[in-house]
Amino acid sequence: MVGQIRVSVESLNDAGDVVDKEIVMTKSVVKPNHIIELGLRHSEQIDLLRQIEQQLLSEHSTGQAPWYPSRPKGRVQAALAPHLLAPEVRCTA
Repeated sequence: MVGQIRVSVESLNDAGDVVDKEIVMTKSVVKPNHIIELGLRHSEQIDLLRQIEQQLLSEHSTGQAPWYPSRPKGRVQAALAPHLLAPEVRCTA
C-alpha cells in the first residue's frame, strides 16, 4: 500500500506555469479493517472542499475583480462567503 496521499491546490498564471502550491490535505493510507475505514469520512470530505474553496476565494480576493475588495492572501471576504466562517459540522457514523 501507498504510505500517504496528498491533495494540493496549484495556482497557475496565464501561461499555465505554477506560481503557488498549497497542500490542503495529507492522509495516511492504511489497510482497512472495516468498511467504514475506506475512503474519506464525510467530515473529511467537507473539510477538504472547504479548504479548496478557501484557496479559490483567496485567489479571487487579490483585487482582480473591481467589485471585490482587495484582501491579503489567505483571507476570506466574510460578506461573500459567510458559510465558510460558520462553525464546523461534525458527522459521526
